[in-house]
Amino acid sequence: MDANSIATGGLSEVQSQASIITFRKALDLEQAKAQQLLEALPPVPRANPTESLGRTIDDFA
Repeated sequence: MDANSIATGGLSEVQSQASIITFRKALDLEQAKAQQLLEALPPVPRANPTESLGRTIDDFA
């Protein structure tokens, strides 16, 4: 093995690790943004089923 092949192998490993770290940081950022969007949604109203029971007729046939 010569020094050039060792340096090239080491460089490619460092580049691979840097790519993985960058990708993980991007995923973490996207996860944080998605969490913020989910937290910004208004709460889903919980209707009492007995209040609407029998008030509508589904006439789609």
